[in-house]
Amino acid sequence: MQKMERVEGQEMETTEQKTEVYTDNIREAISNYCIDHDIDMKDIYTFDQQRWNSVLLYIYRSVFKPCKTDGIVRRYNEKSNIDYSNRELIDNVCDIYISMCYEYSKEVSVMGFSKMTGIHIDTLYQWVNNPEIERGSSEVTKKLQAEREESLSNKLASGKGNPVGILGILNRHYGWNMGQPRGQTAAQKAPDLPGIAEKYGVTDAIGQKEPARQLPKFPDLPDTD
Repeated sequence: MQKMERVEGQEMETTEQKTEVYTDNIREAISNYCIDHDIDMKDIYTFDQQRWNSVLLYIYRSVFKPCKTDGIVRRYNEKSNIDYSNRELIDNVCDIYISMCYEYSKEVSVMGFSKMTGIHIDTLYQWVNNPEIERGSSEVTKKLQAEREESLSNKLASGKGNPVGILGILNRHYGWNMGQPRGQTAAQKAPDLPGIAEKYGVTDAIGQKEPARQLPKFPDLPDTD
């Protein structure tokens, strides 16, 4: 497989060139994964998240794992061949990962992106917590977190996966309540108990029980012979 630093013997100069090579190499890695595991490409659509992680790790070893003999000194990214100073490139690789997850109906996550690229998860969170640093992209983690909610809600709507488990994740990390997306007010979630009580004559405004409403009386009918 081609080294990321060169294309056909020429030094890569543009982010567009590097992004194109990453895209092609990821596609080749997925194809090789299917060959190595004797499966069809379409079988990946049915993978659970655990098996999907094996695909991401395979891509890492094939595409993003640095070659120890390439002579390149890496100060900050010993586990990945991505240039951390190229924020546009990192964003582009993130978009490739997100698109791939949607293509195969998988959950988008910061951890998944870390597995594929070799960028340590702590490094990704350092970038988002320190956007002023010169290397890395603070937008990557934000984008991954937002897309994770979207990918999970899509899985819920499509009926794929365990709905209870998906709702648990959405509730814990994104504030969903019984499948309701965040943004709804408490009034929308809870019934108007005082209003219901007053409507049916159960309590008055200060909580005192009101007399039950009387049904209308009909006049007595005369006896018939």
